[in-house]
Amino acid sequence: MTTTRQRAVSWPRRVALALRLLAMGVVAAAVFAPDRLVPSEGSAVVYVVDESHSTRGARESIRTFLGEVFRRAEGTGQLVCVVRFDGAPTLTRACASVDSGDAASAFGLAMHEDADAVDTPGSDLQSAVRLATAALPDLGARRIVVLTDGRETRGQVRDAVAPLSRSGVAFDVVSFGHEPAVTTHLGALERHESHVRSGESVRLEVDVVGQPGERVRMAYYRDGARQTQRQVNLDGEGRFRDAFVDHEPSGGVHVYEAQILRGGGAVDRTRRQAAVLVGGKPRVLVVTLLGDQPTLLVDALRQADADVTHLQLTEAPLDASRLSGVDLVVLADLPLERAGEVSLINGLGPEAQDALVEFVGGGGGLIATGGAFGFGPDWADTPLARIMPVHIEDQGEVDDPPVALAVMLDRSGSMGARVGSHSKMELAVEASLAAAATLRPTDRIGIATVDTNTTWTYALADVAGVGPHRDRVRRIRAGGGGIYVYTALVDAYDALRTAPEPIRHVILFSDTADSEEQYQGCPFGHCGRHMPYAVDLAREVRALGLTTSVVGIGSAHDSDVGFLQDLAAAGGGRFYLTTRGADLRRIFVTETRAAALSNLREEPTGVEAVGRSPMVDGVGPVPELSGFVQSQPRPTADTALRTTDGHPLLASWRHGLGTVVAFTSDAGGRWSQSWSEWPGAGQLMRQMARFAQRRRAATSADAAVSLEGDEIVVDVRVPAGGEPPAGLEIFAHSAAGGTPAPVTADLERVGPGHWRARTVATTVQGGGAAVVVARARDAQGGLLAEALGQQSAASEWSVTGPDQALLSQLVRLGEGRLDPSPAETLVPAPTSVPRPVPTWPWWLLAAAALVVMDLFARRLERSKSGARRRLGEAMDARRARSRATVPNDGANAGTNEEAAAAVDSPAERAA
Repeated sequence: MTTTRQRAVSWPRRVALALRLLAMGVVAAAVFAPDRLVPSEGSAVVYVVDESHSTRGARESIRTFLGEVFRRAEGTGQLVCVVRFDGAPTLTRACASVDSGDAASAFGLAMHEDADAVDTPGSDLQSAVRLATAALPDLGARRIVVLTDGRETRGQVRDAVAPLSRSGVAFDVVSFGHEPAVTTHLGALERHESHVRSGESVRLEVDVVGQPGERVRMAYYRDGARQTQRQVNLDGEGRFRDAFVDHEPSGGVHVYEAQILRGGGAVDRTRRQAAVLVGGKPRVLVVTLLGDQPTLLVDALRQADADVTHLQLTEAPLDASRLSGVDLVVLADLPLERAGEVSLINGLGPEAQDALVEFVGGGGGLIATGGAFGFGPDWADTPLARIMPVHIEDQGEVDDPPVALAVMLDRSGSMGARVGSHSKMELAVEASLAAAATLRPTDRIGIATVDTNTTWTYALADVAGVGPHRDRVRRIRAGGGGIYVYTALVDAYDALRTAPEPIRHVILFSDTADSEEQYQGCPFGHCGRHMPYAVDLAREVRALGLTTSVVGIGSAHDSDVGFLQDLAAAGGGRFYLTTRGADLRRIFVTETRAAALSNLREEPTGVEAVGRSPMVDGVGPVPELSGFVQSQPRPTADTALRTTDGHPLLASWRHGLGTVVAFTSDAGGRWSQSWSEWPGAGQLMRQMARFAQRRRAATSADAAVSLEGDEIVVDVRVPAGGEPPAGLEIFAHSAAGGTPAPVTADLERVGPGHWRARTVATTVQGGGAAVVVARARDAQGGLLAEALGQQSAASEWSVTGPDQALLSQLVRLGEGRLDPSPAETLVPAPTSVPRPVPTWPWWLLAAAALVVMDLFARRLERSKSGARRRLGEAMDARRARSRATVPNDGANAGTNEEAAAAVDSPAERAA
């Protein structure tokens, strides 16, 4: 009886447990509940506008088309976006509704309407469609409308259009480009060969199109430098195919360009571009500050059939792109900039030095020669000096040669301004006297003041004689007009020109806002370039060994700062700029010490060989030289030639994978003139270059470069048993020209003897990469393979109207329309992307309802349990009373039965 009752009352507990478990399951399922899709009424259209060269004649039509679109979309709430593209796409207008007055300016098309404007070649339609797809919102009816002629030059637009229909994006094409904007233009510049061997000529051809019988003047360029110009006559159909032949190109990658200079009609002056790779000979880069080269060394290199290229630092920087592909670099008599020393204007800067250190460490060869500036004190403690096989001596380690110094002081009225208790003029005078004190008594100094004329307060004479004239120098006062720079330089150079001292230096002190007579005889205003220029004068006398530094007082924004910087650079000195007259003493003393420091030895010097070296084998006795730069050999360096007093003349050592050679004389200047008649000079120079240059790889490989849109793909294949590539160099030239940009990429092995690298030329400006050169190197830095890739722009330059075949194919792929009207492009796409509505809140609500039911079941189970407990207690109490008060005999039998019946009442039974 008790067991049955307990089973009968346990069902609420089982129901509560089931509800609780079900609620937990619903909560867990809510995390994975799918969204409910509901129809979306929004609509968006992206207009992709072709602004490449071949659509120039249709730009007004495109502008009219878009103007109509914006007028019709105004106030409708429809989202309109605009993507423009030529060589690269740009999102001009993000998706937004067109408000009142927005139609005239919202799309912001900056189309070139000038026929003489220069376009960047290239048409990356694929990237433009991809950008348009990304610009679309995720909801509603979506459409892409492309306004183009379909003449893409990079990428494959089909790959971008094919997935659109599966995503519910409608794709329409409006064809433009029917009429060229110019009547006289060029086709693509076509090369006969992309790779030629050293000694072979390069031939290029280009179509010239214009009016029948028109005369057109053409120009051809190689690496930005004009090679030739000539006139061509168009035939009766207005066409002519012109050819250019470069008979002796140097080794390396050359970018050729063709351009129309003048014609009878509207002329397209945009340059057409083609690249050619010339290989075969060792490639040598000779770096000088100005135009002079070490003749002995350069002549020997050319006789050895090396490709010699000259780089002048005053015209172009030395960077990694110029070093790539070079086997040997010659630094000919170069000064260096020290890190953090901003006053030195010219010379090889820290970044170029770091590039050279990396070049040598990767296997390149380096030769540094001496001279007036090579291995000077400014080399000490620089990155380049640390890889030299000789120790560059600084102040205190050598006996400094005699110095002749001319100090030219500005005495214009502005120099009378007070700085504390002294005028600027007084401070400049004291600075000059302090500079004289740093020199030796036997050195010579001249101190002059300059306004419109030069006045020598202390004419060039021994420093020892300055003492008695100190008071006279200190009586100099300001008060003249502006400083006449050209007059000051002429007088200073005349005083120093015949001086016998090896170090002849000018310090020009000038106001940076009042430096007059920059051109001879023209003190004010703009002067013609035909007049003698002070910067040119400083450059000319520098070749005679006279150097010039400038100390400017004023602000960096003053009008004459640039001129004074150029003057110091041309003069081979330093430029100092200060706004505080109190700095002048320190600057003058520092500059005088820098000018006086020198480790030059201009004297007859005997030369002797030291042991055996591949550089001097077979050259025989070496004649004496007229000078050298004094230094000391590094402990682990190999010295092949030295002076008779033990200083290294020719030393070498290994740095990383490369070789560094130091030749402390000038290798073809005035110090080595006696070697011009020595038969062994050429042999010594050739052997020196051969010893230093990069070692070529013993095995060869094949490389190929392809440009797929913005992506560059390089494949390197090595024959069986060949050495695998250890490194890859990639440099990309933009379509707009300029300096090639380095591009980083890692090679990955994709098969037996096959390596591949993929990268994007994100650093290239001007419309992306147009020409790419890649070089694979072995573990020793040797060149394994070299390849060239170029974007083809032939269709861009043909100017023949829309590519109807491609445009029709795109419409079929995108399941869209060809040439819809502006109103039709605004019709919502037939397929709308529904709006997802999350269902998890409803799942959580259901779980909450189950929890409420669980609570009710548990409350019911508790009430049942309480009733059963109270009933049991009552029954136990009654039984106990009956046993205690009623005897157990026959007479009481009826009474006991009545009591039992009373206990088992209907209410109790129900319970």
